[in-house]
Order: sequence, then C-alpha cells, then structure tokens
Amino acid sequence: MCLSQSGLLNWLASRYCERTLGRAAKTLLILLLSTSGSAFAFTLPANFSDQTVIENLQDPDGFAFSPDGRLFISERITGRLRVAKYNATNDTWTLNSEPFYNFNTPRGTNGQPEARRSGGLRDIAFDPNFASNGFVYAFYMADSSLHNRVVRIQASAENPDLALAGEVLLLDLPFNDTASSGSHNGGALEFGSDGALYITTGDGWEGEFAGDPVQSLTTFTGKVLRINHDGSVPNDNPFYSQTTGDYRAIYALGLRNPYSISRHPDTGVLYLNEARGSNKDRVYELVAGANYQHEGSGIGTAMAPWATAADAGGELITGGAWMPEAGLGGFPAEYHGRYFAVLWGGNNTPTGRINTILSNTDPTVTTFATGLGVSGSNGIAVKPVIGRFHSSGDLYYMLTTYATSSGQIRRVQYTALETVASPVILPNGAVSLDPVSVSMSTPTTDAEIRYTLDNTAPTPASTLYTAPFELTESQVVRARAYKANLNNSSEVSAVFVIGDSSENQPPNVNAGPNKVGYLGQTINLDGSASFDPDGNDDFLTGEQWTQLAGPSVLIQDATEEIAYFTPTEYGVYRFRLEISDGVDSGVDEVRIAIIRPGRVNSGVQVLYTFQDGEGSVTVADVSSTGVPLDLTVENPATVAWLPGGGLDLVSASVLRNTDPSRLVNSCKASDELTVEAWTRTDNLAQSGPGPVRMISLSGSTTTRNFTFGQDTDVYEMRLRTTATDANGTPSVETPASTVTSNLNHTVYTRSVDGAASIYVNGVPRVVASVLGEFDNWDTGFDLILGNEASGDRPWLGEFYLVAIYCAALNRAQITQNQAAGLAPFATPSDVDRDGILDIIDNCPAVPNPSQADSDKDDMGDLCDTTAQIHTASCFVIPVNSGKLVTICL
Repeated sequence: MCLSQSGLLNWLASRYCERTLGRAAKTLLILLLSTSGSAFAFTLPANFSDQTVIENLQDPDGFAFSPDGRLFISERITGRLRVAKYNATNDTWTLNSEPFYNFNTPRGTNGQPEARRSGGLRDIAFDPNFASNGFVYAFYMADSSLHNRVVRIQASAENPDLALAGEVLLLDLPFNDTASSGSHNGGALEFGSDGALYITTGDGWEGEFAGDPVQSLTTFTGKVLRINHDGSVPNDNPFYSQTTGDYRAIYALGLRNPYSISRHPDTGVLYLNEARGSNKDRVYELVAGANYQHEGSGIGTAMAPWATAADAGGELITGGAWMPEAGLGGFPAEYHGRYFAVLWGGNNTPTGRINTILSNTDPTVTTFATGLGVSGSNGIAVKPVIGRFHSSGDLYYMLTTYATSSGQIRRVQYTALETVASPVILPNGAVSLDPVSVSMSTPTTDAEIRYTLDNTAPTPASTLYTAPFELTESQVVRARAYKANLNNSSEVSAVFVIGDSSENQPPNVNAGPNKVGYLGQTINLDGSASFDPDGNDDFLTGEQWTQLAGPSVLIQDATEEIAYFTPTEYGVYRFRLEISDGVDSGVDEVRIAIIRPGRVNSGVQVLYTFQDGEGSVTVADVSSTGVPLDLTVENPATVAWLPGGGLDLVSASVLRNTDPSRLVNSCKASDELTVEAWTRTDNLAQSGPGPVRMISLSGSTTTRNFTFGQDTDVYEMRLRTTATDANGTPSVETPASTVTSNLNHTVYTRSVDGAASIYVNGVPRVVASVLGEFDNWDTGFDLILGNEASGDRPWLGEFYLVAIYCAALNRAQITQNQAAGLAPFATPSDVDRDGILDIIDNCPAVPNPSQADSDKDDMGDLCDTTAQIHTASCFVIPVNSGKLVTICL
C-alpha cells in the first residue's frame, strides 16, 4: 500500500506508487514522507538513510544521551527539559509527556514563553558520576533577570525520569546589557577529561560597541569558562591570579558565537564550533589562556582556526560530532576518526548540511549530507543544529529554528549491507608427504575469493581463486571473499605441511620473562620472542594464552601473541602460551607476582608512622635520614594511641621538635618541598582564624617556613619563599568540600620552578604557582604537629603517617606512596631467607635462589625430586625503607 499526501508528496506518491523504484528514488521518497511539514531534498551518500525519530518538539536547542541510554532534549523557549526512551523491539523513541524539569526561561507580558533568539534553555551535560549522583547541568537564560545561569539539578531516586525540585546555582552570567535580545548567547556545556565543566558565552551582539567586552577579564562576554562540578573555580585557570570572584572562571576569550563544544573521544581535546569568519564556520581547539581574537587582539595566546567547516558564505556552524578512530560499529571504516560538522546554513537559505573533516590531524573538508531541513508549521525553515553519535554508531542531529515552530530529532544510519560468507578451505590444513589439492568455496552466489600463499593478508588485488590448485611445498593459505555492494567476508587460513615432517621441531615458545607488577596496572603477556626452529615462522599459528594459577582474570586478546590482563588481587598469576606450527605445538609459562609497592624514599627527611604505642611520650622519626627528628608529646593527656598504630589528638595538643635545622638546611639547598600525611579530622568546622595547624615549621601565628592545615572543609598550605611573605601568603587552598570525615591521604608538593599542587587521595585538587627560593627560611623555628608554635591553633584528629621531603614528588610517586598504605608497610616474608619473597617462592621453606623449575609445575627443583635443573631469571625490587630484595623466578 502506498501513502498519498498533499502537494509535492502527493504528486510523488501518485507518480511512483505503481512503479518499481530504483534505490535512490525509494530512499528519497521515504525521506520526504517521513518529515514533519514540507521537506526539502535530503541528499546523503549511497547506503545511508536519514529519518525522523522524534518530532513535534517546541524549539529544541540541545540534546544529549545520558549514560543510562535515555535521550534528554532541551526546549529552548518553553524551558522544558524532556526525556525520550528507546524501544529496541520496534526501533522507536518515545517522548515522555511530563518534562524532566521546567526552567524559568523568559516570559512575555502575557506570561507565555517568549522567543529571545538563542536565549532560553540551551545545553545540558551529565555529571561524570551521573550513575551514582544523578546530577544534570544546564545553561539557561532566566526570566527574572535575563541573566544566563549555569545550574545543577538532580534526578529523583524514586523516579529517574523526573528531577527533584530546586536548582543549585553555580554561575550567574549577565550580559553587559540586561535587555539583550539573546543573540550570540553561547551556552554550550561539556565536561573535560579533567573532570571540570566547560561553558561558552557569546558576544551578545555587543562587541566593540560596549568597549570590547570579549577582551575584558571583568565581563563574561565571549568567553569559555571552566569550573569544578560544585561551582568552585579551579586555581589553575589561566587568568586566576589576574581576576577576582567568578571572573576567575575565565579560561579563554575573544569569541563571537561559540554555539557548541565537541570532545574528541580518543584524545579528550575540546573543540569550539564558533560562528565567525566569512562563512561563520570556524572550528577551534580549546587551549587554556587562548585568545580567539574576535573584536581585537587583547591578552592571551592568539589562536588560529583548526579548521573551516564550510565552502560557501554564511553557513553558520552549530554543532559537531567526532566518530572515534576505531568506529562505533555503524559507519564504514572510511568515516572512522572524522569530525561531522553540522552547519545551519545561511539566514536566508532553507536548508543546512553536514560536512566531514578528515581527522584531528588533517582538516580536509568533504560534503556528507545536503538539503537538510523542513518547512515548519509557520513556514519558517527548520534547520540542523547539534550532532551526537549514539553508542549504536548512528549519527543523531536536531532540526530547529530561532522562532516558535516545530523541531525534531533525526537519525542518520548506515544501511547495513549483507556480508559475504567466509570461504571454506578444503582440506582445512594438512600434514602430508605428497602434494595436496586445495579447493575453496563460499555460499554467497557470485562472490569472488582472493587468496595469498606468502602469509600476507588477502586484499581485492590478491590472486583470484578460479579452480582447485596443488600445493607441492609447505604453505599457509589465507583467503577472503568479496562481492560488490556487500561487506567483505572475514579472513580464513589453513597451514599445509608438505613433505617429510618427521624431523620437524616444535615451536620454541617464549612466554616472556617472569616479572613483578602492581594493582591497577595493565600487565602484558608477551610471546613475541617465540620462533620456529625450522625457520618457518610464517607457519606459527593458533596462539592461545591460558591462565593456570592465581586470582581469576580476563585475558584480553588471548589468541594473539601479545595479550593483556589487569590484576584484581595481590598474588602470583601463572599463564601458559601454546603455539602450533601446523605439525607440533610448543608451550611456555610465565609467572607474574602482583605485590604492594614500597614507599618512595629518595629525598625523605622525616617519617612518622605513629607505631610507638600506649604510654609513649615520643613520636619516633623512622626515616633513617641523619639525626632523627623525634617529636615530644608535650601533654600526654591530650592524646590517645590507637590500636595497630596511629595517634588521636583528642584535645589541644602540641607535638614538637625544637631543632629541625637538618630539615631546614636540606630544603634550603633543594628549594623543593613535599608534605605528606594520612589523617582523619574530628570535624569539618575547625578553623583558626586561618587554618588550624596540622603540620607546621614555624615560629608564631604570623611567621613560618611552612604550614599545612585545615580551614573548615578545605586544606590550606602556607609556604614562605622569597616571593611570599613571612606568613607564607598568598597561600594555596583546595576547593570547598575537599576535607571529608574519612581517612585521607594528602600531599602538598612544590618543585624548584614553583609548580605546586595539593593531592587528595591521589587526585590533584589544586594546581598553582608558588615562585621564589627558600633562602629566607629560619633555622630557629620548631617542627610541630597538631598546633602552632604559640599553642593557640590546635587541630583535632588522628595522625597515621606524616612524611616531609626536601624534594618534589610527581604524580606516579604520590600514587605509589598512596598504594603503599600505612605502617607497618607490606614487606612480603622470606621464611627461608634466600632472598626470594614467599609470595613467589616455589620452595618457600627451602633456600633456592635460582628458583629452577624444570617441569614447570610451580614447585622448585629443590622441592621436586623429579625435576631437572634449569636456569632461572632474577631481578631486584625495592621494598620498605629502600631495602632491596632479590627475586628469582
């Protein structure tokens, strides 16, 4: 049955319904019949389709797929954030009737939604931890002030399709002129790979007429802003020290109309889609401190466009979507790694287009789809904005307009072609004294088979199979089948060994050296050193890795010569690699011990582990660096020793060393400092004035070499240098809510070039610059824990470890110390004292430093009377306090 519609569609239907249509005509007719309102001529490459999946939207302007697979759509003028769900059974999206949330967007005098160009509800973003916290972020223009707002709302736990009442205001962003029309509003949101939220604002049509606001650090106009998920401003923003308040959120400037942000799925680089230039089609890489130079050059680093996405005048860019380099399982490989730029078209053109940019390293532009648009219910052209790839590999984009009219979400799919059936090789490999006749076939009619005999991958240019052929010498046959307009078959192969194989030697399989690894690492299983002693490496096939012992893990690429796994527990993991040469198989095994790393000891000056125990009035320095800098507990009644190690400061306490000159002189010589602690605070309300002192090398409340402390819910570090004052200010502070009631691992580190960071539980929470040298450090100050030298800035809480280095630690070293944990540090035992840790000792009760295990049964030769002696491999690893232990496997 054929449908009939009015106008152009009716004519097309009556003309073609009774005929056999060609593929292109059928596709065109389907596209025309699927649109809401009158459609224009959607044109796509062969084997692609474009269809409406959601329609009757009121001026949609942004959409995003939530981590749980729903589609969230912002209706700009109405302020409704709507949710659609996918039904895989019938391949449809259903739009919920009740909005997820209603934002208070601009209203007219009659109380009805009012169009303000691109003002209203713009973009949304999902918190990186959306699955656990339900946070959704939105950018919208508020009715009450006509200010733009960045807010956070939260999904209801009872009904995740609805948000809880109320918003958390993160940023208030006024235009300079609060009566702005809403043009060039910006409003894109995107989380970066650093976990920060990036926000764009446009020039609001203000430009040079309002004193070049896009170049000013005291306006939010024409900027990219960067904030933490709680609304605080990262201290490492490029203009942080030059601005105050929320202006510290400025990350880049000099923009005209940055309609959207796109994040590269492989590199994490953010790209700005900026409607500027003769074609209004600029794409820029986002760089900290960049100046994109709209309306003057101003401050910051000048940035040229990464790409121009169009080839005609006024084709305003509104969106872009990166296809991952490995693809998503939808589009053909030729599109992998491309950028799909969504172009609105000119203000006087009825349609837009989608172009592709070849890759992130090659900005060559090609046309992908043209004629994209429909005529809305009020006759206004509804054209493309915003593009996103779905996990299925399909490209979704939106049609909308500035003025009140219907909009829709559309889907571009690659029309999956039939795949050619894989060839069948008969026989499927053989070992024979005589020549072997080989035939090949495929069930796919008229498909051609291409093959190779030199162990190279077959291509469409390889030898064409036409008839059975005879192999008179050993060969590897590799084949693939092809047919026009169908997907290529998968490759198949077979090994043929022709002639006398009685002298064949099995493959020399090498599973790689035994080694030590750590939790969280990706450990590789490397069999690439394997070879065929007969000289026929091309015949080595059928690699297979199998786990023999240890906590169960998933082996990635288990049928390749190099495989991978991620350890889940401490222990010894044993794996076997088997490889065949078509006649015989060879095997080898490898053992990998996953152990806890030792602490970093280079540069450490003091180390307190609080193992001294009940009744002690001294906290011992166990760093083994020079004269110990032990601490005296001045009032033992104020502390309580914790079972298993740790010291609880239950009331105002002072733990003091009165002669830390060794520490002071060492740090003055290096101009570097790291202060590390495992602590738990008693409460989050502790404050001085200023920070209560956790670790301090100071002389009074206003003079110090350094102090690390807590000020309510932030950590603060004051460091005296030739560029800071005697009080160590300006200080470095973490964002709000950094301090928690949990046991926390905190590290402040500062390098000789002034780069400073505070890490909390392995994550850098603030990055700053603290310039100057330590030449003005005072050798007469006391080293104090839990208080100030004056005794009036007490900190209450539990100490489990404190370490001070006159060296800067990098992130890997900080992570290593965190993984090493608390004292007593994990030092695997060595019962037989042969230098082999028991965790990997194949004879733990018998000294056997060679670790020989000839029959590879995981029992060393000295414990196994049937074994034959063979050579072991040995290596050295650091354990506690810099001690080196030899391990032989």
